[in-house]
Amino acid sequence: MPNFQVLHIAKCNFSATKGTEIHNERKISDDKKQYQSNTNENIDSNRTHLNVDLINDMKANYYSMAKDRITAIRGGVSPSETLRNEEGHIITPALRKDAVWTCDTIISASPDFFKERFHWDKDNPQKADFEGMNKYFKDSLEFMKDRYGANNTLGAIIHYDETTPHMHVTWVPVVQDEKSKTGEKLCYKELSSGNQLRQLQTDFNELLRSKGYDLERGEVDSKKKHLNQQREKINQQIKENEKKLSEIEHVKTDFEAMKNGSYVIPSMKAKEVQAQNEALRLENRELKERFKNTEVKIDRLEKANDGYEKKIADYYKPTERFAKDQRDKQTVYLDYLANNPQAKEAVKPFESEYAAIRQYGKELLEHKWGYVECGNNLKETEQKIADNAAQKGDERAAITDISKCNKELYDMRGTVDNRRECLDALEGKLFKGKEKKALQSEIEGIQSKIEKVENHLQESYGIKETYPDDLAKETNRHTERLDDLEQKGKDLAVQRSTLHAERYNHLQEYKYMAVKSKAFRQEWQNVIGRWDNDFKPEFQDSIRLNIDQLTRDERTSFKDRLVSDKFDKSPAMSFIKNQEEAKTQSKSISQNHDIGHSL
Repeated sequence: MPNFQVLHIAKCNFSATKGTEIHNERKISDDKKQYQSNTNENIDSNRTHLNVDLINDMKANYYSMAKDRITAIRGGVSPSETLRNEEGHIITPALRKDAVWTCDTIISASPDFFKERFHWDKDNPQKADFEGMNKYFKDSLEFMKDRYGANNTLGAIIHYDETTPHMHVTWVPVVQDEKSKTGEKLCYKELSSGNQLRQLQTDFNELLRSKGYDLERGEVDSKKKHLNQQREKINQQIKENEKKLSEIEHVKTDFEAMKNGSYVIPSMKAKEVQAQNEALRLENRELKERFKNTEVKIDRLEKANDGYEKKIADYYKPTERFAKDQRDKQTVYLDYLANNPQAKEAVKPFESEYAAIRQYGKELLEHKWGYVECGNNLKETEQKIADNAAQKGDERAAITDISKCNKELYDMRGTVDNRRECLDALEGKLFKGKEKKALQSEIEGIQSKIEKVENHLQESYGIKETYPDDLAKETNRHTERLDDLEQKGKDLAVQRSTLHAERYNHLQEYKYMAVKSKAFRQEWQNVIGRWDNDFKPEFQDSIRLNIDQLTRDERTSFKDRLVSDKFDKSPAMSFIKNQEEAKTQSKSISQNHDIGHSL
């Protein structure tokens, strides 16, 4: 059977954020010796020490961190504060009590995935490949950081003390907002539409597969799946309680027999049996009620899903019919042109114009792709530069260390030779026992130091031969590595500069073409817009690609290019001039505001 990925998001208000922290980090109160959960019986405290915190070393305060991040998003206004202007009008309202402060994302996979790939067994965890499992979760964490922002990610904790390994990633739902002073706002709703969550699952699966994890995406209808899991869990609990009830009934029978004198059982009092029996009956009744409610939810969900599928089918019927009509229309059109040479000659200008429009849109899209691709390559290059710098540091440290050890060994071995000569000179002389012992003790002490240095060289660098010529060769080897790394660093620096230049060029060309397209007829703009909308990058990139807030240098450059391209009296030029006027008015208002304050 195939193995499936698991990615499930739960939203948390301000109070739930604290509860998430306590659960994820297994925090305990002063009066308890170990963490205990009232809702999760699968936690084995004997394995809690295996849990791994990938960000905070189990010392995070999610509430404070989330509050600080939200305050920064709100321009320094805390979540509970309301900011008003001088007229008393609310500028920044306080957050609602039910506002989503954080999201807790659970990332895991099918149990068999961990068993087959990483040899996971909760009853025998020492056999598991923890390095491999940690790598799986680290790759998943990088996906979450890229998706929702590293500065919005508060914590990431891997739980190995439950049945199946999984990771909790806690993050603040932040989106871009051009109207906000900070350019950001807190809004889970804009990140959680049905399409976004479905795309999240798809993108996560693509990431996992690119990393070599053979996992399926799973069904789109995740609610139904979770409810089915809940139903099975409740059903299993009912069966276990039925078994306990049966056992208690058996004990009751034995107890009655004991009262009649025909049977004797261990010390089990009648009141204890009745109390236990009643508690289990009440719990079973509650579980059956929950099971019934779950069945109702599943039935309602299945009916809604059937209606949803019908609506989709009804929606796509006219769309599919229109597409087929257009395809047939194109076939008839081409057939007509083939049989009418005059018509074919007449539409040549139209064909050329349409081809030019499509080419324009294609080039616009290529510049957008190029900008984002260069950005991704820049990230990789920056990481390589950082890794290269770390390796150079290691090589320099190794050269310094080996050279230092070489000198120490040379000096200590010379001292040993000298002391042995002195010892030989005292051989056969009377009344020199103390001097001999002192020299012998000194020689042994120096030899012990020599042995420590030799062990250090072998353990740290794998050097077995530690005489000057051998250590000089080893130093040269590390020096050659350092030279190679220096050259590699220079190459990477050139590569980084080239990528910066290419990225800037793609950005400027995209913006200019997007501005210039405003000079075209609306029909042209529609065709170009469809090409442009084929790719929508992450919000970090989309902000830079926005042409509604051109910089002063961009406005100057684009005006010159429009004049050169003979579009100086076009709507594209008006678009730029309108921005300049808006900037001038904004600056004037700001200056007047400052003068008013100074008065």
